[in-house]
Amino acid sequence: MSAVSKAEQTRLHILRKAQEVFSKKGYFLASMDEICKTAGVSKGSVYYHFKGKQDLFLAILEQYSLDWMNKWQELSKDTTDAKSRLLAIARHFASDLDSPMNKAVNEFAGSESADPEIWEKLIQINESYIPVVRSIIADGVESGEFRKGDVDQMTLVTFGVLAGIGAVCQMSGLEDPVVFHLTGIQLYLDGLGA
Repeated sequence: MSAVSKAEQTRLHILRKAQEVFSKKGYFLASMDEICKTAGVSKGSVYYHFKGKQDLFLAILEQYSLDWMNKWQELSKDTTDAKSRLLAIARHFASDLDSPMNKAVNEFAGSESADPEIWEKLIQINESYIPVVRSIIADGVESGEFRKGDVDQMTLVTFGVLAGIGAVCQMSGLEDPVVFHLTGIQLYLDGLGA
């Protein structure tokens, strides 16, 4: 095994264990000492791979986003039209709401102490979901399932609807965010229909 692959294995191990700590403790209560202890590595090892706690958290979020996208690819395979894909992505967004990592992200995002560079990266990660929604909207407009219009504008509105439904779910503590998301998107689809 090469030194590069061993280093990458160590980095991924630290990411997984740090995600466990952030999921359990939240962003602010998670400490680098606890992350090192949980991962069974020295602080030097963690700092070799990551600049600090924010950098480590951001790396976890990047991996989390990749995992989310991979899961979406798997879920969307069985959808045959834009409407069913939009409902499927609403379900996918909803299923992620109760994730302990999502709660840590909200805690981090609400922080005024986040480094502007880290904050910008967090925005980029969040925006990485927009092309997925755009693809659904573009397909729906092209197939005639959705009315004709500015696809980019329709995408941002749709993404805003999904984000807004998620925010309402979190604020109100709904027990079943999936049902709420599906109801909201169905209402939206009724207005979006061709």
